[in-house]
Amino acid sequence: MGESNITAVLEVEERNTGRPKRTRKGIATLLKDKEDKYTGRQNELDLFNNALESKRWDEYKILSYYGVGGIGKTELRKKIMKKLESRSEVEFTFIDFETGELQQVEKALIHLRTEIGKKYPVAFTLFDAAYIIYMGKTNNAINLNEKTLPFVEKGTWVADFVNIIAENPYVSIATKLINVISKRIVHALPKEDMDLIRNFESLEVRELQELLPQIFAEDLERYLLKTNNKFVIFIDTYEALWTDKRMKAYDGAVDEWIRDLVLELPNVFWVVFGREPIDWGLYEETEDIDISYVPLDALSEAETKELLEKHEILDIAIQDEIYRNSEGHPYSIKLSIDTYNNIPNPVVSDFIGLRTPVKLFNRFIKYLLEPEKQALELLALTQGWDIDTYEHLMDSFRILLNEDDHHKLTRFSFITQLDGNTWDMHRLMRDSLIDYQRYEKMVKGRSFLFNYYKKGLSKELVRKETHYAGKLINQAFYQGFMLMEQGEISKAYFIDWFREYDIVFLNSKANYLTLPLLHQLRTFLENGASREDEKYLGVILYDIAFVYMDENRDYKRAERLFKEVLELREQKFSDDKIMLAKSYFGLATLYQRMGRNQEAEVLHEKAFSLRKQYCDSSNIIGLAYSANGLAMLYQNRKDYEKALEYYGIALSIYENLDKSHYGKISTSMMNLISCYHEFHQYDKAYEFSIKVMDIVKNDEHFNQIRYAEVLNVFAVTKTALGQYEEALELLQESYDIFKDRLGEESIYVSKVLHNSAITFKLLQNDTESINTMNKCLEIKNKMVSIGTLKEENINYSYSQEMQRFLQQDTIEYDQLKFNF
Repeated sequence: MGESNITAVLEVEERNTGRPKRTRKGIATLLKDKEDKYTGRQNELDLFNNALESKRWDEYKILSYYGVGGIGKTELRKKIMKKLESRSEVEFTFIDFETGELQQVEKALIHLRTEIGKKYPVAFTLFDAAYIIYMGKTNNAINLNEKTLPFVEKGTWVADFVNIIAENPYVSIATKLINVISKRIVHALPKEDMDLIRNFESLEVRELQELLPQIFAEDLERYLLKTNNKFVIFIDTYEALWTDKRMKAYDGAVDEWIRDLVLELPNVFWVVFGREPIDWGLYEETEDIDISYVPLDALSEAETKELLEKHEILDIAIQDEIYRNSEGHPYSIKLSIDTYNNIPNPVVSDFIGLRTPVKLFNRFIKYLLEPEKQALELLALTQGWDIDTYEHLMDSFRILLNEDDHHKLTRFSFITQLDGNTWDMHRLMRDSLIDYQRYEKMVKGRSFLFNYYKKGLSKELVRKETHYAGKLINQAFYQGFMLMEQGEISKAYFIDWFREYDIVFLNSKANYLTLPLLHQLRTFLENGASREDEKYLGVILYDIAFVYMDENRDYKRAERLFKEVLELREQKFSDDKIMLAKSYFGLATLYQRMGRNQEAEVLHEKAFSLRKQYCDSSNIIGLAYSANGLAMLYQNRKDYEKALEYYGIALSIYENLDKSHYGKISTSMMNLISCYHEFHQYDKAYEFSIKVMDIVKNDEHFNQIRYAEVLNVFAVTKTALGQYEEALELLQESYDIFKDRLGEESIYVSKVLHNSAITFKLLQNDTESINTMNKCLEIKNKMVSIGTLKEENINYSYSQEMQRFLQQDTIEYDQLKFNF
């Protein structure tokens, strides 16, 4: 018999001389074990109680608990909340930023709203309406349902609204909301609230998103003013807002919305748990907030032993060894308890020498059943999991565990249930399990998860259920990014895959869901040193610049990024003429939008020249883009012959491409229509408007925004034929789509209003004509004042000119200037 076998026999004999072997616990016992066994931290508990009692009305107050990972912050938070359950005069809720998706502002607010709504009679009427409108702008309104609106409850006005949302698509969401709310709420909705809801619909997506914290606060504050109860909001794992690499580019902006929320809710007591104390000293607006700091240290020996006794660890020698090893660190103590419970007949020698987390972890893992160990290793790779993910992992890796076994896994102290459907693992245990498993197994697990989430994604899902798709792409991105960092998949494969979906989010006006991921890639590539890193850095910087230009209208930031890309490519990739041309084109397009037409022309010509010389069949579409850009430039200068020449070049290229480029074809054709119309070739304009309408309607990836653009253009061509009533109908349909999807104050709505004002004038309805043009200019003047529209913008100058022109008694059609 070998030495190791002799040792094993002696160890078994030693165990058999101790107390009787314990049987495995059933589910009922496991549930009982979850009962409160909290010990220690009395001083920290007293500090909370004193702070709560001393909080005055209208006093900004925060209690900041901080300490290293595993020191017991979450346990303390749970203990405080447990004690508050018996106090009817105190109401509370919590949010844990360990859950990745809750780091997004709108998801965090929805979580708080849903949790508060389950427990207290808070009427979140304004917030619910604002969020529904927000979702309607970022998703198809028809996809508003229980899945996209988690606060839907039977018998509420929200449930009624979901049931009728698909009815009459030409009635705005705000109007439907007001009608449903007015019928449901006993006391009529105040006129001010109705006006607010209508105003929500007029905002662009980004503007409404930025207002969501204030709207949430307004509803909650109204409730608090009607009750004498105190209200506490707990925030756990505050530092998780910054742990993700993607957020490094945002710095202090990460928690700006939380500062705003605190300042809007003076009657809420905030309790924040994190690894570091809250540091808001740099912000003037927070200087009136009373922030108290409470450091969390290790448990004392007496507290540790009291906790162990509550968990039925009564052997003094084992207690001494656990305290000696853990030095009172709660995570190590809890893992020792898990280890104790897993050993059939524990003795003191099982705990001797476990002074480091690694040794303690190794002893814990030793006594797990093999399927449990395999399951935990895989679950550690996730960013949180649900039952479906768990079952797919078990099936794919042939681990013989079912849903009941999953429930048993949650007995461990390091697993937390986030809500009814998702679970997560303490980051220290996650790190230990990842380090413990073989590298090959870890790669296999990540590869499965990457493909699992990828399989759930589709471009159609992005278009129809944008927010759910955003959740999936975040999960897939995380796994793929880790594999790319480890060199298991190529940068080219991963980045190209992500960009293929990113453009769909951009076209769905949901770039805010993927912009943080672009920033994460940017940080990763900036830290790289290879030529491939530099090449893809240029690609990602260009994508980010385009988002800031096209969606956010942040021209200063876009210019800085476009210039950075151009400098990088001129210095490092001057031989890559195609990428160089793209950089010229991007900056030229930006300057054109900013009204810097001379600079734009120089860059457009450079881009066109390079593309004409170097483009082949694989990238010929770039030449079409450049031709279209130059055509627009010449059209704005009234050089119609040159404009038509370049539009012709663009269209000849587009028409030879496959259907996937329908969007670009339609854009170029709409530009051509505007050129023909300005050149007074009205029959040609109308002919092409029929063609472009046919293209957009029959596009297999039908885009509602593009359809609304075509309706606007088609209406203008109708006016040239004297079909004014038909034109107004088309303009009304276009207006409704733009208002519902982009907000009543979007640039697209202002264009439709401009054209409607002219059409009213042609119908000799002067009053409606003047009023409509005034509405158009209200929108544009506001955009100019905040810098999202330049005074030099040609459509803006047309609206100013037409405002004066429409006041004349008689007008000549050829003198009219439309917004295309």
